[in-house]
Amino acid sequence: MTRHLDPPLTIGGVRLWALCESQATGWALPGGAGFAASKRPLAVICDNGTTVAAFDPTGRALSPDDLEALCPGLRDRIVESRDEVRG
Repeated sequence: MTRHLDPPLTIGGVRLWALCESQATGWALPGGAGFAASKRPLAVICDNGTTVAAFDPTGRALSPDDLEALCPGLRDRIVESRDEVRG
């Protein structure tokens, strides 16, 4: 399994990020092969330029500690990206 941050969606002055978990598996069969993949959201992160708020897929607010447990360093990475040029 891999956790990754999807590119942000910007609406007005707010950036929305999706933290997702992906998994891919392949296997060999007699005379062929199989492959399966899945992707599921773990959190939605909102950054308005001064505050970072995160929510789980059910809408429950996540604390900074909850977010850190899901993906260490994520909040700092989002805050640091505020000054990056967006294309």
